[in-house]
Amino acid sequence: MWFGGSLFMTAVAIFNFRSVEAVLEEPANRSSSSMAHDMVKRLGGKPEASLFLRHHVAEQNRFYFENWGLVQIGLGLTLFAVLLFGSGGSKLAMGLTLAMVALVSAAQFFVLPPIIGLGREVDFVPKDVPNLLREQLKTWHSTYSALEITKLLIGLGLMGNLIVSRQRRRGSSGSSAEELEPTTIPDVRHRSSRS
Repeated sequence: MWFGGSLFMTAVAIFNFRSVEAVLEEPANRSSSSMAHDMVKRLGGKPEASLFLRHHVAEQNRFYFENWGLVQIGLGLTLFAVLLFGSGGSKLAMGLTLAMVALVSAAQFFVLPPIIGLGREVDFVPKDVPNLLREQLKTWHSTYSALEITKLLIGLGLMGNLIVSRQRRRGSSGSSAEELEPTTIPDVRHRSSRS
């Protein structure tokens, strides 16, 4: 389901930031090694190159998260429409789906914009330099993470609800078939005993 994609996006963001230091420490192949060292020198050395590359990676991650939020809203609304019109979904399933869409929308339109704005302001501040904006950014990141965890828990509840609903439907259709079968068999046996 779409709620697992956020975990993937978080993993991608972490990997992207770790790749910056890996590129600066050990270029991908020896043929590009001298070019990479020249670029690092042009940028003013490893600390400056690290800031620039981290900014670039942060911009990519911001792009991914902005667009992933929009995709999640679209997927959530599609699932709601399927539950409403297609499969006779329960009110609980539709409510859980709307709750997830509301959480994603809150993150997308109220939490992500400050993260993006503050992130751009602290991109070029070295990590070891104390910065009040960085503390605010951490608070917004914590809020975003809390929304994601809540969405994940609701999504697990939704998945459980859909599984139970499906099993109930199968069980009720199976029991109606069993009810028909015993009434048919005795009639046939009774007729054969008369003749």
